[in-house]
Amino acid sequence: MIGGDEHYTDEDERDRTVISRWARRKVASQFDEEYLDGRKSFIFSWNKQHREIHEEALLHYFDPRKKGQKFEYQPKPKLVPMPKPEEPKITSPAVKDIQREVELYTTIFLLVNSLKFQPFECLFLCQFLIFFFCLMPPTDHV
Repeated sequence: MIGGDEHYTDEDERDRTVISRWARRKVASQFDEEYLDGRKSFIFSWNKQHREIHEEALLHYFDPRKKGQKFEYQPKPKLVPMPKPEEPKITSPAVKDIQREVELYTTIFLLVNSLKFQPFECLFLCQFLIFFFCLMPPTDHV
């Protein structure tokens, strides 16, 4: 095992090989090929932690049915996150009216509560303001 190997050319090489090309060139003269490709052994390298390919290589090596076979890693496809669906644009006049009323009631409620009236006064004032604003023609900038 070779630790601290930061010589992978890119993330693709890091994900599909058990040892960087740089590290392989450094040790290849010391070992026969079957000790490097999984037929008899492996030489691993990594920087900070092991990777999925190392686990797959060990499973290959310890599987008696694969004894003497060269390890050929097939990376699993990376999951691409699905884009969030856009919220539908609400254009229905009835829905716009409901939204307008909710905004109006919320605004009136916050306003009246900030005035520190007694509960019956708040109720009366809210009802009056709601009645008054409902008589007004709708606008797009409420």
